[in-house]
Parts: sequence; C-alpha cells; structure tokens
Amino acid sequence: MAEPANIDAVIQRFPIGDHISAPIRNYLNPNQRTGLMADLGAGVLGFVDSEHLRHKDWLPVGEVVQFEVLRHDLYESVYDKPHRCQPRLWPLDRRWRNPQAAHWGFDNEQWASIKARYALGATVTGTVSNIARSNRWYTVRFDDVWARVTWLGTPPAIGTTSHYTVSRLLDSTHRIILTAEGTTPP
Repeated sequence: MAEPANIDAVIQRFPIGDHISAPIRNYLNPNQRTGLMADLGAGVLGFVDSEHLRHKDWLPVGEVVQFEVLRHDLYESVYDKPHRCQPRLWPLDRRWRNPQAAHWGFDNEQWASIKARYALGATVTGTVSNIARSNRWYTVRFDDVWARVTWLGTPPAIGTTSHYTVSRLLDSTHRIILTAEGTTPP
C-alpha cells in the first residue's frame, strides 16, 4: 500500500472521476461478500463495495474492468496518522453493477438541468458546507447544487465562500467536480 508520503501522489494519480482499467485481484471477505479489490499498479489497490455489484455474479478474478474513481479513503495507523490511501471504484459496465445501485450524485432530471446550466470551465461561487477529512474532499454548495472538491494540504474552513471552476461533469455517476480557483486539479 501507499506510504504516508505517497497519499497525495495516489490522489493525484487517480483523481475523482477518472476512468481507469484494472484487473480484479481478489475478493475482500468472500463469505460475507464485502467487496473486491482491483490492482491499480504500483502497490495501490482500489476497492469496489459489494453494494455496487450484482449480488449473484461478481467480476471474475483477473478480469480487466473499467471503473470510475468515486473517492479516496484514508486509513489511519495505530498512531493516528494516515498511512494508506485507497481509491473507491464504481464499475462502469452495467453488466457487473447492481441494478439497484443508485447514482452517486443527482437523479436524471436534476443532472440534465445541471449540465444545461454549468458547462465545463464555468465559474461558480460556492460555500464550503462539509469537510470529509478521511476522504480528502469537501462539499461546496452553490445555487441549488452541491459538488465535491479534492484537497491536498489543508482544506478551507466550513463557511468559506470562494470561486470555483467546473472541472468535470461525470455522466456515469451524475456528479459535478469543482476545482478551487487558482489551484490545479489533483
């Protein structure tokens, strides 16, 4: 797994919303069907939650599958310092996905409206409403929309209002990804 100094490198290598191909390495807790691990290379494993998978037919070990990066989970060591970063993955091929698995973002009608209002590169003014330290993102609310921003270093404080750029519109999961003005997306 990633060393502490490499957490930012993993986040930068596998940004939220990227589509990646990876082979299935193994099942995590196969008897309880917790999820499966995909080998992303260089000692990084991605996790696919069992709730996102068909309960009957799981992806075969060794199968190369395309995923979207949902988020990054940081795991703490016994010394309360992050020591591992694990990308969470969403299978893009509907054959492998649980038909009951909901989008991670907005419903179809909301998503169509968001895409019509906010083009790639658009600037919005939003307020930080939540910080997820264990995932290295914060939530920004603007108009009637919320979006996630990945942070490296130190996140802004809740209540901070700033300008953001629409950097991604993720059709597979109906999410809008923002980049803080003056920063480079991870």
